[in-house]
Amino acid sequence: MLTYSDLPKSDKRIIQELLNLGAQRMYRKGLKKAESIVEKWKKSIADEKSDEKFYSNLCKTIINHDKSISRTFDGLSGSRFVITVAGLFADDILKEDDLKGLTPDTYEFMLQFKHTME
Repeated sequence: MLTYSDLPKSDKRIIQELLNLGAQRMYRKGLKKAESIVEKWKKSIADEKSDEKFYSNLCKTIINHDKSISRTFDGLSGSRFVITVAGLFADDILKEDDLKGLTPDTYEFMLQFKHTME
């Protein structure tokens, strides 16, 4: 198992950048889910009786997505940085192109981790 302390300085910097990128993409994914619900609501705006249903669905969606973000990032310490980035990659939040710049050993670890999760 590759740990953050095992990484060269260049990989540590990239891992931190990938954590930030992963968080931004998760925020965007949540916003897109919310946008989809609002768009459906706008199309049915003539039916005020469904407002409560859409509002409730919007709230539940945001809360559930926020829980997902929290599980990933709350209390994140250096000992979990590498495995968290590997998880973001395995979940297709980070893409293979995002990993460019990592040293070959770290890059290969990410690929192997994703492969084992498939």
